[in-house]
Amino acid sequence: MHKHALMIVFALALAPSAVLADPAPAQPATPSAFACPTPPAPPQDSDRPQMSMAHPALPPCVTPDGNGSRCRKGEVDKYNAAITAYNVAVNAWNDRSSAFMTAMNTWMQASNVYAHCEVNLMNASAPH
Repeated sequence: MHKHALMIVFALALAPSAVLADPAPAQPATPSAFACPTPPAPPQDSDRPQMSMAHPALPPCVTPDGNGSRCRKGEVDKYNAAITAYNVAVNAWNDRSSAFMTAMNTWMQASNVYAHCEVNLMNASAPH
């Protein structure tokens, strides 16, 4: 006999039922045994920042081409104060916008994880 044939005969002699028995059928993963994490609610529409003020208009004393001015100091000071206030409002809007976008990205990533989990569960339970 060949060396390999001898090993098979020896294995059958030791435990014929163990060698010939069908392996235990694998238990299918049940989708109900595992639940995907629920994503958080999206940010509220009310959290979306709105700009609170419009850009100040040039004073009428500025020439139509914008390159010259016939403005008095008081008019220039008033316009500069309005621009300063506008810049403060824009900076606050930028901060709120950044926070809103961070919340949106966090929600989007959590939703993506949830969607992939659901697809994986569906694929795991699909007939093969």
